Amino acid sequence: MTQVFLSYARADGAEAALRLRTELTRSGLGVWQDIENMMGGKAWKDQLKTAIREVDAVLVLMTPGAIASEHVTWEWEAAQMLDTPVIPLLISACDVPDDLAQLHYHTLDNEQNYTIGLMSLVRDLNQLGAGKAESASALPAPGSRNISIGGSANNSQIVIGDGNNVSQ
Repeated sequence: MTQVFLSYARADGAEAALRLRTELTRSGLGVWQDIENMMGGKAWKDQLKTAIREVDAVLVLMTPGAIASEHVTWEWEAAQMLDTPVIPLLISACDVPDDLAQLHYHTLDNEQNYTIGLMSLVRDLNQLGAGKAESASALPAPGSRNISIGGSANNSQIVIGDGNNVSQ
């Protein structure tokens, strides 16, 4: 299941985050959100970093409050440093930072845009999750060996994935 992290400012993005969480969950996606997933008594930044590392994408709900928030900026910058894809979502008009403006973002700023934007977002997230699953399945299981056979009919060689010669 594709997992996403919601990065937003509570001041002006909490309602949009709740709606988006509901829609994404209905679409079969897993959603990590601070209000639901943070554990008391543990360092919050460590929890965020772990979550960002483990999800398939970070969704940045762009609102004036989010753009002004040091915490939201830290979350998407941490995602970029950890090579976790960042997908900006325009929730309300704001001055988009250059690093986010260079990324394609989905527009969810009104009801007319919301449906198309949400459908496109779910499509992108499903493709992202499918690509991750394909690349993971392409890797050999731990402890398994790949075998290749090379040479000619008179002089063939079987080689185990770690380079050991089995027979000649």
